[in-house]
Amino acid sequence: MFKGRGGRGKRGYGVKPSGNCTKFVKFIPNINIFDLLKRSILLIGYNSFTHSTGPPDKIAEMGTFLHACEGDMVCLSTNKKIPYFNATIYLENKQSIGKVDEILGPMNEVYFTVKLQEGIVASSFKPNDKVYIGEDKLLPLERFLPKPPAPKIKAEKGQWKGSN
Repeated sequence: MFKGRGGRGKRGYGVKPSGNCTKFVKFIPNINIFDLLKRSILLIGYNSFTHSTGPPDKIAEMGTFLHACEGDMVCLSTNKKIPYFNATIYLENKQSIGKVDEILGPMNEVYFTVKLQEGIVASSFKPNDKVYIGEDKLLPLERFLPKPPAPKIKAEKGQWKGSN
């Protein structure tokens, strides 16, 4: 805390002279700036997306393995919903095998690729092996379809559309 012109006002603001300009400073008694940074990082949740939460409680069948391509799995979706990008893909026993990398194909026949984790080889899977996804990582197909146009309001002759 500094002593000098301005002092501490009713709202805790003081004026600290700095050359030709004046800066406003908020006083926080007995708190270190590093403590503030630590607290703000905890409140914001910095790096919260990197924490692994483990397998989800409910998983749904996402698709079947077709073939390996450049170390990735190419799968045909058997689910009517669309997976999130980077959503974790599981085996039936909820063992994580990789993440959704790309989504391909038309809306009525969706394919997706899975970027596998280290130590898992795509060629070790057999065609028609099932893969699963957490139910919270699926989007409804309607989200990707065009919405019907809003009905137009016709105005009578000589009236504005918004007037009563």
